Amino acid sequence: MRESKSCVCGSGTLPKLLVVFLLVGSGSAGRDAPKLVYGTYLGGRDKECTTGIAVDLSGDAYIVGRTPSPDFPVTQGAVSTKTSVDNNDWVGFVSKISPHGDGLLYSSFIGGNFRSSANAVAIDSQGRAFVAGSTCSSSFPTTKTAVLRTALGSRKIDACDGFLAWLSPDGSRLEYATYLGGSGEDSATAIALSSTEDVIYVGGYTASSDFPVTPSALQPKLEGATNGFLSAINTRSGRLLYSTYLGGTGNDRVTGIDVDANEQVYVSGVTDSPSWPKLRLDHIGKGGATDGFVVRFDMKGRGAPSGIRIGGAGEESLDAISLDSRGDIYVVGSTNSPNFPVKGINRAQVGGAFVTKFSGKRFGEGTPALIWSRRFGGSGDDALLAVSAGMQGSVFVSGRSGSKDLPTTAGAFYRHLAADNDSILASFRALDGRLQLATFIGGTRLPASWYNDEATGVFASPNGDVYVTGCSLDDRVPVSPGALQPHPKGNSEPFVLRIEFSHPH
Repeated sequence: MRESKSCVCGSGTLPKLLVVFLLVGSGSAGRDAPKLVYGTYLGGRDKECTTGIAVDLSGDAYIVGRTPSPDFPVTQGAVSTKTSVDNNDWVGFVSKISPHGDGLLYSSFIGGNFRSSANAVAIDSQGRAFVAGSTCSSSFPTTKTAVLRTALGSRKIDACDGFLAWLSPDGSRLEYATYLGGSGEDSATAIALSSTEDVIYVGGYTASSDFPVTPSALQPKLEGATNGFLSAINTRSGRLLYSTYLGGTGNDRVTGIDVDANEQVYVSGVTDSPSWPKLRLDHIGKGGATDGFVVRFDMKGRGAPSGIRIGGAGEESLDAISLDSRGDIYVVGSTNSPNFPVKGINRAQVGGAFVTKFSGKRFGEGTPALIWSRRFGGSGDDALLAVSAGMQGSVFVSGRSGSKDLPTTAGAFYRHLAADNDSILASFRALDGRLQLATFIGGTRLPASWYNDEATGVFASPNGDVYVTGCSLDDRVPVSPGALQPHPKGNSEPFVLRIEFSHPH
């Protein structure tokens, strides 16, 4: 996907992560053996994590996340090379890595005087990095044309605000930065560029009754304790073009955004609201405590917003969304519902993670829009955190698993769970959801716990390259010769991998 996903990193100790790749047996809808182009660590002495990844046309990888490490690698001339928060708190970062993983083209902190996190990133054709996140800082560096130069939430010790910023292609200048929030708790967790690159879309959640909305908003008022939001900002002027709440009387949040070539914006997220007063959602599945949702906005005004709600009787977390070149929609997440809706050749109700494909042409028509839906995982706790449908014929996913019986494929680097949970990478055939490859990409030798080992971002390009990022305590991440940082420095380390895949069989 063009945008990166929001962070699901835990606040506890983050263990080690080792990425693993596999040969697929001849009986599967597989791919030839992948080739590691590069693997590198990138971090400081304290625990930190990436939250997402994007890639430009030259193959440069941009990662974002959060770090408390004062020695996190930054580059001379970058926007911010010093952090003013203490060692027990987070500051956001954005780093650009060369195509072969052997150079740090730029790396900068992004934040202020108190807790901040960079949660999602998108890249335009000029190489500008658009970053969405959250900050509790009263000194976040906004620019003159910002939607909000200050925000009420940043003045409170118990409330933070969302932010949007973009950097010049060389990372030396903050071209634009604004708060996005009100007097309550807010966070920007998802981002995507329009196909013409003149609009940046930002999503997240807000508990603020005074969050900035526009007169044309679908939902002009906060309906529940927490609602999602969608905001559109002009990338030339910085002007707020559109902004709306999204949700009902409960708790709702936006976790992902993608945009098709016709300027239709797809917003994914999680809701526990019984209904949405301003929008009807077609139900797929029985529905339960929390469900996933996808809402489509036609930003050219050719039709009213439409949406789908998907889930079983239990709880779902829908964590990411990606569109393929045909305009079909893929979403991933986790579920504990025994009756999560499945469809297609993979009908087994096994696994705590799910991958679902919707038709872009039939979206908003209810169940007919569901092309296939499958669970993935084993008998333990599983979650898919990121998805990318950028490579023809396949959809790539990454996340974590605590299942000893995860169905890894022949040739996997790790076929068995090595700790309480490990990172995972998998690929499914776009046509029908058939598993192409699956592997544990962790193998920590230290005691591990939930949220300790996870692949938080994946990006699949049309030319056969897949980029994976996450965080790890492990010293066994596959590091390439001449890697930017061949060894971990601390008790949790971001990593980036670039893998070359052939076309599927």
